[in-house]
Amino acid sequence: MNEFKENLKNDLDIFINDKEFAEEHNLNGIICRAIIEDFSAIDITSKNGDFGYDRLYMNKILVYCLKSDLNEVPVYGQTFKVDKEFYLVENCSEEEGVLIIQLVANER
Repeated sequence: MNEFKENLKNDLDIFINDKEFAEEHNLNGIICRAIIEDFSAIDITSKNGDFGYDRLYMNKILVYCLKSDLNEVPVYGQTFKVDKEFYLVENCSEEEGVLIIQLVANER
């Protein structure tokens, strides 16, 4: 492993720290520091009618947390609870020890 990547792993707490953007959240029953980016009530209009609906309203969030804080890496379609709200995992990726979890919930 190169020196930069090794230093990055040692400094993950810098990216997810509670003095900047991170706050304590309950992620599937685990209290940990996370950054939540909220795209509430996204209004998606189908341009070609593929959805079968004229409009689809959903709550979409991105959760950034340390992989080491969770018991397992979330997978597509899994139910995932953030604080008191339930979502479905739309996507999950990892960047140098930080999970980026994309979650959706129907607003209707």
